[in-house]
Amino acid sequence: MTKRKFGREYETDAIRLGTDLGVAALQVARDLDLPESVRRRWMRAFSASLAAAFPRNG
Repeated sequence: MTKRKFGREYETDAIRLGTDLGVAALQVARDLDLPESVRRRWMRAFSASLAAAFPRNG
């Protein structure tokens, strides 16, 4: 099995399926034929980048 690579847009769309539409993480992973751990890793990275983009000062 070869390692698949996904673009940033694909990853953010996969994250938005769960956050904006309320679809469960497991269902998103199944629908996109991804391991659930990959989708969760993308979500952690997305959350970390959001925190870095908007630091709380004050």
